Amino acid sequence: PCDLCPQDTYAPAPASPDLRNCLPCQNHSTSPPGSQACTCDAGHTGPACAPCAPGTYKFLPGNASCAPCEQGGESPAPASLHCHACPNGTFAGETGRSACDNCTAGTYQPGTGASACALCAAGYASRPYPPRLDCLGCPPGAYAPTPGAGACPSCPAGAYSRGLATACDYCPNGTGVTSAQTCAPCWRGEYGQNGLCRPCLPGSYGPSYGAAGCVPCPTGGYSTSPGATGVPQCLECQASAYWTAQGCIPCP
Repeated sequence: PCDLCPQDTYAPAPASPDLRNCLPCQNHSTSPPGSQACTCDAGHTGPACAPCAPGTYKFLPGNASCAPCEQGGESPAPASLHCHACPNGTFAGETGRSACDNCTAGTYQPGTGASACALCAAGYASRPYPPRLDCLGCPPGAYAPTPGAGACPSCPAGAYSRGLATACDYCPNGTGVTSAQTCAPCWRGEYGQNGLCRPCLPGSYGPSYGAAGCVPCPTGGYSTSPGATGVPQCLECQASAYWTAQGCIPCP
């Protein structure tokens, strides 16, 4: 009489007349007693019971092929029994991924198992380094005009924003931008154009706050330094001379 092959061995059918002993199962395979073949372990595939490659998995024993991870999942190690959901801040846009990708600049992903990252809204920008779980609102003095910004650029000189801005505004003439991102009247001796306060040029003066322009010195008068605030700072040319932008010029 013939004996049953013990566990983890087998005798192929039909058996060879020369077979005297049961054959051992190969690595990563098993069999119950009396088996005619061995079955690959979970995480391995036939016929050689090789380990599933990274990016694939097999959670049941058998000789079937390993399945690729679905979008939003990864299996970094060989012989995986299942795939892991991509952690937040990452995504897998294709099947069969061994590793999830970080969300790129201008995008974010707060959830797990994502197949894509979302664009930051206008007025927001992504975090500078991964993991990018959310977006940061643009601070005062900066803006993001369109979705998907990786950073908030600063407002141009003379313009301001109050935060979460999609555009910057220019201060009206006679005023200038402050460090608090507000518009303030220019000082005496200054004039405001395009949101910037500048000192009155030599030959002129600014007697009042919030001026959009400066007043020329009286005929025959001049000032040598910028930022004059009144007529007393305007000097008169000596007799037989007159004032031009180049200074006092002798009369011909």
